[in-house]
Amino acid sequence: MKLSAQYSELTPSALFGNLPVLKINFGIRISERSSLPNYLGSAWRGVIGWEMRRLICPFRELPPCQLCLTKEHCPYFMLFEKETTRPGIKDAPRGYILYPHPKDNNGQDELEITLIGECARLLPVVVAAIREGQSVGLGAKRHTYTISGLWKKLPGGDQQAISLESEAIIDAAEPFPLEDWVSKIPQSVDSQIFFLTPVRLRKQGKYLEKMDWPFFFTTIACRLEALNCLFHTGEPLGREMFLKLQTQFEPTAQIADDLQWVDYARFSSRQHRKVMMGGLVGSACRCTDELQAWWQAVGLLHAGKGASMGLGRVEMEHNKR
Repeated sequence: MKLSAQYSELTPSALFGNLPVLKINFGIRISERSSLPNYLGSAWRGVIGWEMRRLICPFRELPPCQLCLTKEHCPYFMLFEKETTRPGIKDAPRGYILYPHPKDNNGQDELEITLIGECARLLPVVVAAIREGQSVGLGAKRHTYTISGLWKKLPGGDQQAISLESEAIIDAAEPFPLEDWVSKIPQSVDSQIFFLTPVRLRKQGKYLEKMDWPFFFTTIACRLEALNCLFHTGEPLGREMFLKLQTQFEPTAQIADDLQWVDYARFSSRQHRKVMMGGLVGSACRCTDELQAWWQAVGLLHAGKGASMGLGRVEMEHNKR
């Protein structure tokens, strides 16, 4: 499966290379972890959102955020409530991703937080909200937790320890451009692709229960375009560019996969009910050389609806030929 030369430069780095991306890892120890659900992204969003609003909102009785006169200067509004009116952007993504890694052999969880574009500067208030949440607890049963460490992820896989002191956190809020994260993989590499959390793709009003690979990659390009426009200084790619991208992605229809639909529900405190969040999980047999950069972009910024809560997590394992 080879791409023609005219499409060889239509890569995430070429189109969105300056998009700032910041990745921070928290070491977390949770009490009674075994009784919590598998996907904790929505629980972490609840803790961060409520604690952030409690910390920074100056009003004793909280008004609806859309009516607040200070909303455009409010970190909570920017992360959790702000909606875009920009033409051409549907299902606007949030400027953050919360991905809880499974606990390690020492019983410690890891919470990976990705802040995109101008949201990176909000790292200090995100850290403050997580610290405050230790006394409140996680999930409906309020499982208490403690922070055991904080690290900044670097392009290439290394991590840099960060002190929880405020000045160190401010210094750590400097992101890296997307082009630094999406490194070039030698063409002598095969890749196994793993969909670790449900990937939810909606096409013509219905969620896909079987993967449509050209559509998958087109939605990734749309997601990157929206993030670049909403949280950085990017401009829309335009119809002609998307037609070229769709042509580039057409050969991916041949990718073999072993994906299954898995049902998953979370409790929404806003809607006071369980919300279904099922999607596709499993693996794909290999990644083509020409699309390595697009797969890396997916691994960096997730795919599909619910990405801000950690859904659509995709990882690659590389094997030399």
